[in-house]
Amino acid sequence: MGDELSSAVDVQQTTAQSEPQLRIQPKDIARWLGAAFDFVLKHKFACLLVLVLLLQVLPNYGYLPWGGIWMRMQTQGMAHAYQLATRDVTEEMLGKIEQKVGEKLPEKNINERKALAAQEFFRRREYYWQLMQSRIDQKALEFRASFAYEQGGKMFSYPYDVDSFYFLRFARNIVEKGMRGEVVKEGKTYDALATAPLGSPIDEATLHVYSMAFLYRIFRLVDRSVPFLEAAAFLPVALAVLTIIFAFLLGYGMHGPVAGFFSALLVGIMGNGVGRTLWGNPDTDGYSLFFPLLIVMIFFIGLKASASKQLMFAALCGFLLAVFALLWPGWWFLFDVMIVVLTLNVLYKIFYDRRSATQSVMLLAVLLVSTGFFVTLFIKFEYFSSSFGNFLQYQKSITSPLRFNIWPNVYTTVGELQGVSLKEGIISLGGFFIVAAALFSFLFVALKQRDSPEGVTCFVLLLWLMGMLYASTQGLRFLLLAVAPVALGFGIFSAKLASFAENKKLSKFLFTGIVIFLLGIIMMSKQAQESYALSVNEEPYVDDALWSLLETIKASSLPDAIITSWWDLGHIFKYVAERPVTVDGGSQHRTITYWVGKILATDNEKEAVGILRMLDCGSTRAYEILENKTADALKAVGILDKILLMDKESAEQELRMQNIDPADLIPHVKCTPPQAFVIVSADMVKKAEVWGMFGAWNFTKAMEVSLAHNTPQEKGIENLQNYFGLDKREVQETYDRINSFMDAKEYIAPKPYYDVEGARCINDTDGLLCANGLRLNISSMESVGVKTGKKYGVVYPTSDGELKVSSNASIYQLIIPFGERTENVISSSELKTSIFTRLYFYRGHGLRHFKLLAWKPSMTKGHYFAYRIDWDGSEPFILPEAYQVSK
Repeated sequence: MGDELSSAVDVQQTTAQSEPQLRIQPKDIARWLGAAFDFVLKHKFACLLVLVLLLQVLPNYGYLPWGGIWMRMQTQGMAHAYQLATRDVTEEMLGKIEQKVGEKLPEKNINERKALAAQEFFRRREYYWQLMQSRIDQKALEFRASFAYEQGGKMFSYPYDVDSFYFLRFARNIVEKGMRGEVVKEGKTYDALATAPLGSPIDEATLHVYSMAFLYRIFRLVDRSVPFLEAAAFLPVALAVLTIIFAFLLGYGMHGPVAGFFSALLVGIMGNGVGRTLWGNPDTDGYSLFFPLLIVMIFFIGLKASASKQLMFAALCGFLLAVFALLWPGWWFLFDVMIVVLTLNVLYKIFYDRRSATQSVMLLAVLLVSTGFFVTLFIKFEYFSSSFGNFLQYQKSITSPLRFNIWPNVYTTVGELQGVSLKEGIISLGGFFIVAAALFSFLFVALKQRDSPEGVTCFVLLLWLMGMLYASTQGLRFLLLAVAPVALGFGIFSAKLASFAENKKLSKFLFTGIVIFLLGIIMMSKQAQESYALSVNEEPYVDDALWSLLETIKASSLPDAIITSWWDLGHIFKYVAERPVTVDGGSQHRTITYWVGKILATDNEKEAVGILRMLDCGSTRAYEILENKTADALKAVGILDKILLMDKESAEQELRMQNIDPADLIPHVKCTPPQAFVIVSADMVKKAEVWGMFGAWNFTKAMEVSLAHNTPQEKGIENLQNYFGLDKREVQETYDRINSFMDAKEYIAPKPYYDVEGARCINDTDGLLCANGLRLNISSMESVGVKTGKKYGVVYPTSDGELKVSSNASIYQLIIPFGERTENVISSSELKTSIFTRLYFYRGHGLRHFKLLAWKPSMTKGHYFAYRIDWDGSEPFILPEAYQVSK
C-alpha cells in the first residue's frame, strides 16, 4: 500500500514537472503595457472616440459625468413605471399605518394621524420597504403594461411625444402607401385627416418622415417582426450618437484631443439635449443638435483648406443648410449667424486690417448663393428669403396676444414657447461657470486668432450661443440650441487649461488633477442628475385607456367621421383612430381654436352644437367668407354668432339683411354634417385656463387692443375714434384702460379654471365634509370653507336634467355624485355649468345631443370620455338616481 502511494506521488510530481508552466514576469507586464500605450498613442484619435462612446453607454444614475446614451434608452423599458409603483405602494402603506394609528389613538385628528404615520414609516423604513418590495414589482409591471402594446408576444412601449405622431403617421403612410398623405387631389398629396372636413395639402418638404421610414426598413433587415413604432423610436438616439461624434470631431479638430473629449462628454449628458432626444421621441429636435454641428465642422474644415477648396466647402455648407431646412424649420438661425460672421470678417479686412478681402467676399457670396439655390431647389425661394429677419417675425408671432387682428394667439399659451430668465437659462445649461467658460473661450480665441479658421469658427459659436441665450428668454425651447456651443466652449476651455499645464511643464500629477477638476465641474453642474431624472420620470402621452378609446371610435364610425377636442392630442387621434380631426398641433394657430374653446366653455347646448355643425360643415370657411365680404373682422364674427343660433331659414333671412348671398355661406354653416365625436379628458381640466379664456374671448375688446395697445397715445386714440366713433372722453378712458394691462389678454378675457385636484366627500351630521376643506349643508345647499369661513356657490345635478346653481358667487363647489360616493371640484363662475363641466364631471347630464360612447379610466391620467353627436337631439341623459344630490 505504501509503495503504491509513493509511486503515485512520484508520477504526479513527474507529470507536474513535465507540464509547461505559465509564469508572468514583471518585465512582460511592462512590455505589454508599453505596447498598449504605443498603440493608443499611434491611434489616439480613434481610441479617444471609442472611449467617449463607451462612456456614453455606461450606466449612470445621475452622479457621474457620462452615460448619456444609456439614460436616453431608459424610456424604452418605461423606467418611470417603477417610480409610479413606488409612489403608489408607499401611499398605500402610509394609509395602512395611518389607519392603525387611528385605531390606537382615536383622539388624534387626521393631520396628526398622517404625521405620526410618516414618522413611523421613516423610523422603520427598511422593514416597510421589505414588505412593499414585491407589491412594488407587481405594480410596476401593471404600470408598464398600461403604457405598452403587445405584438408577436412581446411588449413594446408607446411613443412618448405628441408631435411625433404627426410625423409617425406620414412615415407609416410612406411604408404602407408610398406617399405621405391619404389622398391625391389635383396632383397634390393631401392630409385628409387635418382641418376636417377640408383636409390640408402637404406643402412642406421634409426628409424627417422618410428618415423614419428608412430606419424601419433597416430594422426589418435584422428583425422582420419589429413594429414600426419601435423602430422609429430609435431615431432620436441615433441622432444623439451622431451629435456626440461630431462634437468630438469639431472639438478635436479645433483644439486637440482634450477639447474633443470634453466637448463630446458634456454634449452627451446635458439635460436640455437628453430631454429632447429620449428613446421614443422621434420628433425633429434631434436634427437641431446634430446638423448645426455638422455644418460648423464642414465650415471649419473649409476655412483650413486652400483658397479654391474653401469655395467648394462653402457650397457644401449651403447644400447642408438646405438639407437642414428640409428637416427642421428653424434652420435659418445658423445661416444668419454664418452670414453675419463672414460679413464682419470682410469688413474687418477692408477697414481695419487693410488687406485684400477678395477671398472673404467670394466665400460669403458662395455661401449665400449656394444656400439660396439649394433651398429654392428643395423647397421654394420664399423659404430662403424669409430667413433674413426671421427671428423678429417669429418673436412677434409667439409673443403678440392677437393673431389675425382680433383672434387669440394660441402660441402665447404653449409651455415651451414661454421664456425663462437669463439666470434660469444659464443654470439649466450647467451653471454660470460652464457657460462663462464657454463664452470666455470663444471670445478669447476669436480675438487672439481673429483671422484664423479657429478664430472665425469661434466667432460663429460665440454669436450662436449668445443668440440662443437671448432667445431662451423668449421661449425655453431655444435652450436646446444652446447645448452644442456650450459643450464645445467648455471643451475648448478644458483644452486651454490642459495646454497651460503642458506649456508650464507642470507635473503629470497636476495634469491629472486638472482632468479630475474638469470632470468634477461637469458633475457639479448637475447635468447628469437632470438627465437621469428626465429619463426615469418621462411618461408617454398615450396609454392603453386613450388607445382603446380611439379604437372604439374607429370601430364605431365611418371614415369621414370627425373628432373634436382641444388641439393638444390631435395628432394622436389621427394616428390611432385614423379619422379626421377639427384641430391639432399643426392648425392650432388658426381661428379654429377659438371655436373649440367656445364649444367647451359655453353653457348653451344649442350654441355648442351650432358651432360644431359649422366646423364639421366647412371648418372656418364661413368666417373667412364673411370677413372677405364685410372687410371687417369684428362685424364678421358678430354675424356668425347670430346665425349659429338660428335655424336654416332664419339664418338665410339674416344674411339677406346683411346683403350677403346665403348660397355662399349656408353650405358651410347649416349642412348635413358627417358623424361627429367629441373627446374630453382629465388633461383638459388642467388646461381650462387656456380653452376657457379662448371660449370667453371678447372680440370688441380684442379690436380695441388691436387698435390701441402699446400704441402712442395720439395714434391709439385716433384709431379708436375712427373705428368705434366714440367721443373724446370715452376714447381716452378706453385707451387708458387698455394700456393699464401689461398682458392685454387679461383685458380681453378672464381666465376660468378648475381646481385640478378633486376631493372625496363623506357624510356627517352636518351634511358633506370634503377632503379639500369644504363643508356642504345638504338642507340649505350652502358651502363654506371649514377653516377659512369663505362661502362658495354650489352646483349639483337634479332629476330633471338640470345643473342647479344655489347662489351667486365667484367660485363654486361642483357636487359630483359617483356611485356610492360623492366628490367635489372647485370651479370658477364662468365654467360652473359649461358644456365641458357636463361632459367631464357629469357624464353628459341633461344634454340632448351628446351621447356617451365610451369612458376609459387611466391608471395615471384620470378619465377619457368619447361622446357621439346626435345632430337631431333626443331625450336628455339623466344621471342615475344613485348619483343625484337633491335638496
